[in-house]
Amino acid sequence: MALWTRLSLALGRGLTLGTLLDRVESARGGEGIAHAAESALDYRTLVGPEISRRAARAFVARASAALVAAGVARGDRVIVLNENRLDTLYAILAVARAGAVACPLHPLARAHDLATIAEREHARTAIVSPAHFRDLDARKAAPGVERWILLGPEKNVPPGELSLDALAAAAAPDAPAVERAPEDLAVILYTSGTTGNPKGAQLSSRSLLSILRPLALANAWLIRGEAVLEALPIPHVMGLSVHLAALAAGVPVRHLARFDAERVLRLIEETRATVVVGVPTMFRALAEAKPDGFDLSSVRAWISGAAAMPPELIPRFKALGCSVKTFLGARLAEAFFIELYGSVELSGPALIRVCPPGLEPEGGFLGLPLLPYRTKIAGEDGEEVPRGETGELWIKGPGVMAGYAGNAEATSAATSGEWLRTGDLARRERFGLVRFVGRAKDVLKVSGYSVAPSDVEAALEGHPAVARAVAFGLRDDKKGEAPALAVVLKPGERASEEELLSYAKDRVAAYKRPRAIFLVSELPLGATMKVERRKLSERFSTP
Repeated sequence: MALWTRLSLALGRGLTLGTLLDRVESARGGEGIAHAAESALDYRTLVGPEISRRAARAFVARASAALVAAGVARGDRVIVLNENRLDTLYAILAVARAGAVACPLHPLARAHDLATIAEREHARTAIVSPAHFRDLDARKAAPGVERWILLGPEKNVPPGELSLDALAAAAAPDAPAVERAPEDLAVILYTSGTTGNPKGAQLSSRSLLSILRPLALANAWLIRGEAVLEALPIPHVMGLSVHLAALAAGVPVRHLARFDAERVLRLIEETRATVVVGVPTMFRALAEAKPDGFDLSSVRAWISGAAAMPPELIPRFKALGCSVKTFLGARLAEAFFIELYGSVELSGPALIRVCPPGLEPEGGFLGLPLLPYRTKIAGEDGEEVPRGETGELWIKGPGVMAGYAGNAEATSAATSGEWLRTGDLARRERFGLVRFVGRAKDVLKVSGYSVAPSDVEAALEGHPAVARAVAFGLRDDKKGEAPALAVVLKPGERASEEELLSYAKDRVAAYKRPRAIFLVSELPLGATMKVERRKLSERFSTP
């Protein structure tokens, strides 16, 4: 019976975000740990830092009942803005259980972001941290919001303001979830962090929980005793996907509100984490923080997403972990390294590459679709191009968004029937493997040629002094764009721009060769820790 209950949870039949924790507790029991936080969530009804599945479900149930009692109606848009704490996740689940639509914003969101999203979504309710409420002058920034509910322990909430802590404590403990169908809109996630004009991807419970099928089904037989450690932003699709999948799989997650490489390494050693999830920028920082000085042998799998992982780092992390040991603790096999490809428009990951022990990875992302996703490498006419040719990666499957909220033009540009046009360039190789080439919008136009940034970056691969090289385009009146590289050197290493240009000269075709190299101490990162090539172009292009 227990196995059937778990399989039913994995298949997700009739499951919604609002009923997820009820089904998890029913399938896996309430005593197990759902989450561990850096510091206690000192609510009256939710005390950390270790939070059981029963405590998480009870708090979400009470919080959702409080939202309904406060006037939140089925289908209402509710903004969630908080520090990168676990109660962000619980607030999102409580909004869904109340039958409303959660609109979570990145913790670094500013007053302009709050105002823009509140107006665009016609949000009348916002759940925010006391710090955001104060620092953003929230009432003034978003005057259309009628109901402000503050997250965090009641003692931190200013007098006279509504506290979710107090409301939840007074709410009925066993109020049922407001009925919603799996295909109903549940969450709107935004595409571009805290800058620009973010588009809101409309995601249903069915799309967000499609991640459960491949991961939770595997868990029914394969995964035992895992413990995940991550420091991802919960309002980002990767962070949210990790938490939803881990909850369904019965795997506890240790969530860090802020990434710090040395602290992550120390916690892996202290807590014996078996799965570590991050993005390439995080793994670079871990590699530079002298990981050999820590015992990381508990890690059986490293998981990366959001961008292509530098291939030279994968063997290093595999060697630091261990997937198989003898009874005496001796290492028999190195760790797995898993790369995931996905996006907010896909509700999370859709392709996977597994680098098992003993197998050296090829450069660049090369993976297979997670069932039941399908891929197409499309030319400009939307038809599949021959194997080996580069085209745009199209993906079809259960996670594809319903569209961008209030933006039919952007929806039409990003979708074609049931297919999502990812905007990424790829090519199909042997065995149906998909190789990621680069973002279409990042492709450089050099004298009429299309040049992928990865091709330019390859010019400095292998240079002993280079830690990171990022390609971007310099404005050029004759050529359109001229390839350039921003280079970060390894700690203690020295190299001049002229030396690096000379090194690159014969390593790529002439039209791809970088015309300029700029040594920088750091790279501009967006809210999701991806390098913003556009800012490099703006910084180094002459007016």
